[in-house]
Amino acid sequence: MHRILWIIGVLVVLLLALWGLMSLGTHSGLSHANIVRTLPGDEVIADPWIRIDRGATLAAPAEVVWPWVKQLGKDRAGWYAPMWLENLLRLHSAASIVPAYQDLSVGQVVPDWGGGVLKVLTLDEGHAVVYGSLRPENASSSDYAFTWALVVDPIDASHSLFQLRLSLKKPAQGMARFIPPSLPGLIDYATDVVMFAGLKEKVKTR
Repeated sequence: MHRILWIIGVLVVLLLALWGLMSLGTHSGLSHANIVRTLPGDEVIADPWIRIDRGATLAAPAEVVWPWVKQLGKDRAGWYAPMWLENLLRLHSAASIVPAYQDLSVGQVVPDWGGGVLKVLTLDEGHAVVYGSLRPENASSSDYAFTWALVVDPIDASHSLFQLRLSLKKPAQGMARFIPPSLPGLIDYATDVVMFAGLKEKVKTR
C-alpha cells in the first residue's frame, strides 16, 4: 500500500512539473489579463500555431524604457544581458541610447538573428513596435512566418510593464509541425529572461 501511494505521489509531482514546464513555454511574468488582452500585431497572424507572452516590470517610467526597447536588434543595440554575462561572453550590447537606432519607421527592414529579416509592421511611438519575419528574398511579401510585438505600458510614475508577444504560423511542411508548441517556448523563455535582466540594469543605471 505504501509503495502504491509513493508511486502515485511521484506521478503527481511529475505531472505538476510537466504542467509547469508547458505553462512556462507559453507565458511568464504576466497577469492573466495581460496574457489574453489584444496587442498590436495580433491581426497579422489571426490563428497562430504558437503564441508566447513574456513580461517584466521595470523600475523606470515608460518614456525611459521605450528608447531602449526601440533600439533592440541585430546590427542595432544588440540583445541586452546582465553586465557580468556580457563581460563573460565578450558580446556587449549598447550601453546607452543610440540616436541612429531610434530612426525606425513602418516598412523598414532590419536583420534578424535567424538569418532572415524583420519588417516593421506597426510603430506606435512610445508604446509599441511590431515586427514581421521574412526570408530576405521575400522582403516584399506579406506572408510572415511570425510576428514579434514589443509593448511598453506605464504602471505608475516610476514603473512600467514591458511585454513581448511572439506569434508563429504553423509550418506548412517539415518535422517542425510535430514539435509540441511549449518546447520552442522554453528556449524563448531562456533568452527573454536574460534580456529582461539586462534591460533592468540599463534603465536602473541610466
